[in-house]
Amino acid sequence: MISNLPAPAFPGTRKRDRRELAAEVLTSNFTRPAKELLMTAGAHISKLTIPTGHYYDLVLTDLVTPECAMSVNATFDAEGLPRWPLKVIDWERVENGHPYFPDSTSIQLFTVHPEAF
Repeated sequence: MISNLPAPAFPGTRKRDRRELAAEVLTSNFTRPAKELLMTAGAHISKLTIPTGHYYDLVLTDLVTPECAMSVNATFDAEGLPRWPLKVIDWERVENGHPYFPDSTSIQLFTVHPEAF
């Protein structure tokens, strides 16, 4: 079961409670424009910078393919988050499409924070 897996420690990264991080993300202003890290047929990852660090927004649509999933994992691997699902601080399913994916009918939105435990 994934909830029993220990969260990995990353050098130079503090571990903080998901609720604390989610509140920080919701109330902080961006210090830089969002950086697009990945855009596939069914997935999108943006890196967002706030005064206390950074976090990632991940959009997965109903159009996601196995290749998209592999690209998502490779992108998070490159960012130093090989076990990114353990770093999700917020998740939402929306039953309508996304402007980046005009043929999609539903999406899942994930907020991934490197400091989450």
